[in-house]
Amino acid sequence: MPLFAQIAEEAPQKFLDGSARIALRTKPSFDQYLFIEKSRARAEKLEKLRSEPDWTSLADSVYVRCGESNELLRRWCDDTDWKDCRAVVFLDPFGMQVEWNTVQTIAKTGAIDTWILFPLGMAVNRMLADDLADIPSPWQDRLTKVFGDDRWRGEFYHETISDPLFGTGKTRMRKGCALEQIGSAYHRRLQSIFPAVARNPAILRNSTRSPLFQFHFAAANAGEGGKIALRIAEHLLKGITEDI
Repeated sequence: MPLFAQIAEEAPQKFLDGSARIALRTKPSFDQYLFIEKSRARAEKLEKLRSEPDWTSLADSVYVRCGESNELLRRWCDDTDWKDCRAVVFLDPFGMQVEWNTVQTIAKTGAIDTWILFPLGMAVNRMLADDLADIPSPWQDRLTKVFGDDRWRGEFYHETISDPLFGTGKTRMRKGCALEQIGSAYHRRLQSIFPAVARNPAILRNSTRSPLFQFHFAAANAGEGGKIALRIAEHLLKGITEDI
């Protein structure tokens, strides 16, 4: 059984499968499109987009890279001269793949506006067991990579003692957070590295109204361009009532 079995759910996959087409439909068009996909089969699907009638005019501008997204994104950020370049990045993981150091690398460019689908209910909340000791070590390591450090333990868990009256109880770390607190913790982290972050991240839900993702926007700079981007993003996020 895969570590994150929930990422195979049909609804989120159907939603995320359309993100490349959304990018290609955007007007005015971008100068270049870079799609990164670890799965060879899914990368081949992205390659086929270039030959579809709707996108043939953009074929020479579309690049598909098959590989580990964190590594390839960080390399792209480090190898690009951002003095005269600007970009928009859409991080749309199926689960817990996007690492915090990748988000930091993007923020450091000062040139990339970033949309992030944070797997709030789809993965993170499911991994946070009622008792900290019950979270498998690989899951704890993954949570630390997603949040950037292990502060999540103190933010999401609090110390309790069973049978304190008789002095025989054991100290446990019990979960003490709701979805809103988890999302707020990630939002604060984004605010710590980006000049401006949309104040109203949207919640994307499945057909049963269960929350899957929290949709964030972070602006590359705090100048006039960043302010305009932030106003547009907050307007768009306010109107999102997406069921997936």
